[in-house]
Amino acid sequence: MGRFRFLTLLLVSALLLSISLPQGYGRRIKVMKRYDAGQAFKPSVVPAICDIRKLSELAELKHVLHDSIPVIKRFTGGGTVIVDDGTIFAAIICNKDDVPGVQPYPRSIMSWTSKLYGEVFRGFGNFHLRENDYAFDTRKFGGNAQSITKNQWIHHTSFLWNYDVKNMDYLKLPMRASKYRLARDHVEFLCKMKEYLPSRSIFIERTITSLENHFSVRHVQAETIFDPSESSFSPSTRLLLEKELQEAYSSQTSRQQSLSITQRHRRSWWEVIKAMKTPREKYGDDSGY
Repeated sequence: MGRFRFLTLLLVSALLLSISLPQGYGRRIKVMKRYDAGQAFKPSVVPAICDIRKLSELAELKHVLHDSIPVIKRFTGGGTVIVDDGTIFAAIICNKDDVPGVQPYPRSIMSWTSKLYGEVFRGFGNFHLRENDYAFDTRKFGGNAQSITKNQWIHHTSFLWNYDVKNMDYLKLPMRASKYRLARDHVEFLCKMKEYLPSRSIFIERTITSLENHFSVRHVQAETIFDPSESSFSPSTRLLLEKELQEAYSSQTSRQQSLSITQRHRRSWWEVIKAMKTPREKYGDDSGY
């Protein structure tokens, strides 16, 4: 079997599409669909972290633990997102020479994908690529991340078709935010795709149409592309254990306590220094030494 020159996976709620370009067969794409019965999904926090101890900088662990919210550690970069059945996932996986003019660097990849999705959203809102985000005007609705190796790259997006405002309370504001965010909180910064597009099916159809402008598309079954049971691949994306979350929360609590003690000590020393510098009031005829 020839190697795949181009592979795209789109997970649209319960809809899975895959696009592939086998070597030697030109710009031909296979699109596979798998439909499952509609169901509600519990919200999950998905951070991009190497050190789990830093999770406390990204999520409100006390609330996450109290509400038993799953936390899924992913292997790509990017920020932390909350996902549920209102999230649409898209991933594009390529060998480095698969798309003419696209170099295996984040900016080049983002530029190409923004043109691809620009065709999808034409006529629905004022679509922009803003820094690393997809936005309507200045409000973000798509977060992007990449993982790039010597010969391949993956670019994936979490699209906010809809979201529950209260779920945003599980996330902390990012320490390194994009400039165009302008210190806005989650609700002021984000928008919902459903406020701009008539339906999810329209988004799916227009995504396929956009791909058809560049490739020849045909539909296949997901199982004919990849069978996880027959693969020796061990994914690094995984569900974090409750024990790991507890340890991260305990580490956060310990750091906060240490910081509080340090700050109290600093205030005490500062009060001593201020007292030493303050002129003493003189009473009677005591002239000191």
